[in-house]
Amino acid sequence: MEETGDLIHTDHRYVGTFQDNLPYGRGKYIFDHGCEQRGRYEHVEVVLEPEVEDEEAVTEVRPKWLCGEIVSLN
Repeated sequence: MEETGDLIHTDHRYVGTFQDNLPYGRGKYIFDHGCEQRGRYEHVEVVLEPEVEDEEAVTEVRPKWLCGEIVSLN
């Protein structure tokens, strides 16, 4: 996914922007029970240590959610 889009889950959805198939930048979670959580995603690099001594560590990019505010829609 690139640019804007929605990720739909059972009881909530994420609406925001994506980069390289990961959420990135400003967005919000909209919950079925009537509130929103607004914030943004940053990409962080995570080093995965190998389970076997002869293998090399792998660096992976993962999204990290930073909550800005929670708003009641009722």
